[in-house]
Amino acid sequence: MRKNHRFVSEKTLFIVFSVLATAVLCFIFTQSILSKQDSGALSGRISALLKPILDPHDRIDAGVFHHLVRKAAHFTEFAALGFCVVGATVNLGVLKGRKFVALPMWITLFCSVCDELLQYFTGRGSMVTDVVLDYSGALFGMAIMVVIHILIRRCKQ
Repeated sequence: MRKNHRFVSEKTLFIVFSVLATAVLCFIFTQSILSKQDSGALSGRISALLKPILDPHDRIDAGVFHHLVRKAAHFTEFAALGFCVVGATVNLGVLKGRKFVALPMWITLFCSVCDELLQYFTGRGSMVTDVVLDYSGALFGMAIMVVIHILIRRCKQ
């Protein structure tokens, strides 16, 4: 009976993390299809909100700060995606060892490339360095989830 309860729990977590990963990916792609002007205006508003908080003494040029905010947003979005994809994969229950590591890595790399392709077709341009930045964020999110998973497994033992 206890083993069945554990399966239900893993299945529920798999569904939750899968839905979260899908939601994060939809958000990422929604941002990617924005025009250059709309995307710039949105990140400009976010930069204007964050600059007084993160740079209260105005030491960073506004243009540089805006650029950093845009890159940090990409990294953070993909970190969330990597976190959720690993969360789903861990709770899938059938992937072990290298398969467990490879699947989320391939999924997030594919999503990173698709994100840049979407930006290319909306006239914003695409850059290999952005794929690397997005994928680095995904790897960071994956690493956080793996550490959490290891800690949870150790606590259960």
